[in-house]
Amino acid sequence: MKKILVILLTALLAFSCASCNKPDTEPAPSPAPNDTDPAQPSDTDEPSGEGLWEKKQSADEALARARAEGIVITENAHVTCGKELMEDFYAKTKRGEPASLLIAKYYTLDREHTSEELYEQEKDSYPMLFLTLVEYDGNEYSYKARLSSDDALDSSGSFKLLMHYSGFDPSGRGVYYDQYTLTNNELLTRGRIMQYYISSQLPPFWEDLAHYTIYSDLTPKS
Repeated sequence: MKKILVILLTALLAFSCASCNKPDTEPAPSPAPNDTDPAQPSDTDEPSGEGLWEKKQSADEALARARAEGIVITENAHVTCGKELMEDFYAKTKRGEPASLLIAKYYTLDREHTSEELYEQEKDSYPMLFLTLVEYDGNEYSYKARLSSDDALDSSGSFKLLMHYSGFDPSGRGVYYDQYTLTNNELLTRGRIMQYYISSQLPPFWEDLAHYTIYSDLTPKS
């Protein structure tokens, strides 16, 4: 699992640097036009995104449906839809109100910023889209995540806290981050999380670092 996360982190960092210098020339596919405002929930009793979570489909199919349903979407670590839904979920849970949120995380493999060996090894796995369903019962947060193309869960767990980190990345690349992470450690910092991802082995204090990031937005600033 950590190998996959490291590959994604590498792609995200490359994306953030490339975004400062040139426009995205390969946008993700858009859904077919319709007469319904995609940002508005459907006029049914089904919660937004429920059908998306239950259905197995390709990354591009899932992305198109996620856009149509107006849920939270990140594409290569940049939020393209639903920022206000994330903020509303955070505010509700901080007040102790039960809430749920579905997030779609879409990734492509950037050939220009990936080694030839790694690209050949991983290219058939992309694009990929992870669906994450987060629920808060008034006491603790639980999550479950899976690839849109797979019925089996990729991961699941429960945590007591939802932390919000924001600011400029200390790397000096001029990238502003906005991140929400589940954890049990109120002292956990984003810096310690990043150290974990670049480490070759689990640190002895791994239990203090246990976490799951549900939302991450990297925005290049000029």
